[in-house]
Amino acid sequence: MANRLFKPIQGSLTQGVTCLTGNWTFGASGAATVSALGFSVGEYDESGNGAQIITLDDKYSALLSVEATFVGDADFLAAEGCTFELTAEDVNGAGTMTLRYMQLYNGATQTEANLDGKKVYCMIWLKNSSV
Repeated sequence: MANRLFKPIQGSLTQGVTCLTGNWTFGASGAATVSALGFSVGEYDESGNGAQIITLDDKYSALLSVEATFVGDADFLAAEGCTFELTAEDVNGAGTMTLRYMQLYNGATQTEANLDGKKVYCMIWLKNSSV
């Protein structure tokens, strides 16, 4: 488990809850400009599966939740909303999570989202205790 002194989250009924936050902006090549504490964000895979690996700085006993919010750019259309799914996670072993981005296009879901220029705000809730 992470051997750092995290401040307890007020009002949490679960002991040892940690929240990591960060944001990143996608570039044209799939690389992301990242501002995050406690994790790093890998390059977006544009080869067709739309996946991106997040690597945690520490190991945790369990993943509780992941939330991401997209901020559209000037080319963003209301009918092209982005979403993501968590396709894999191993926070206790390798310390990684894999996100796959999807986008609505003309009412149909396409697997790979057009993320160039889009910004993502992310919160990752983890359990840092075996209690």
